[in-house]
Amino acid sequence: MIRVASYAKQSSSGAPLIDPDGKVNVPNVELLSKFDDVTLEMSPFARNYYGAPDARVPLMLRQLNPSIRLWMYVLMGDFWQPPTFVPAPDDKSAFAEVFRAINSGNGWLYDTSGNLWFPNNRVNLADEATAWKLGQLYVQLVSLKLFDGVFLDCAHTSIAWTSKPDRPLDVARAGFLTLQEMDAARAKNVKMVVDMLNKAGGLDLQIGYNGTGDKPEGTDVDMREGLGTLIGPRDAIAWIREYGGHWLKAEAYTPEEAVRKLATLRGVAVFSGQAEPIISLGPDRGWPPLGR
Repeated sequence: MIRVASYAKQSSSGAPLIDPDGKVNVPNVELLSKFDDVTLEMSPFARNYYGAPDARVPLMLRQLNPSIRLWMYVLMGDFWQPPTFVPAPDDKSAFAEVFRAINSGNGWLYDTSGNLWFPNNRVNLADEATAWKLGQLYVQLVSLKLFDGVFLDCAHTSIAWTSKPDRPLDVARAGFLTLQEMDAARAKNVKMVVDMLNKAGGLDLQIGYNGTGDKPEGTDVDMREGLGTLIGPRDAIAWIREYGGHWLKAEAYTPEEAVRKLATLRGVAVFSGQAEPIISLGPDRGWPPLGR
């Protein structure tokens, strides 16, 4: 059996699961319920503009598919908007609160020319105060018990690999003497957040991790992206064989590509000897999953 998951993103308004008039888009939620695992954005489902959870979609998904697993999606080491973005004063959404947690201290990364570390991996998770503030927010949201797990994306325990000769990280501005020291602090802080989540969620809360560097102790699953592009079938089989908490993400942008990727996933499942822990976080651009 291959567990099929939706990694499709929703906007902070809830679209396409919530329409512009504020009503739940029932057909889209019904299609999404056909997946085994579903990631839902923090805003608006855990914390909307007014600071309250919008639980309509999570509860409907559970009603339609009692065995579904819902994951709160957390972009831990990055931010969708550039740091020049400023939320409205009355915006109490999780999206706005994440920005405030990063922006309130030494939370942004820069290159040595003084440019913001944009467009990727821009959050300074090596800064303990920033990581702690983000962890506190995540704990508030998982305490709602709307989700079975938290998926930490871009939660790299190593950031040194992003620093290039033509675009070096400003390590001193981030608060460190060397990249190695910065990575060590980053790994420690990611582990701190994982520990905070485990303490808040107990044994029932699953924690997924996607990032470069060592997988933090206390996480339940580890993901590799780009099946067929960044990772080939041979490496995928070895990845899945290693242990039961390894996932694969197979992006599919057309129905034809989805058919090919699903066939590859099934082949990996057979040759790895694993009955279940292979997961396709996709197709990203289309519902429902093939064969469901």
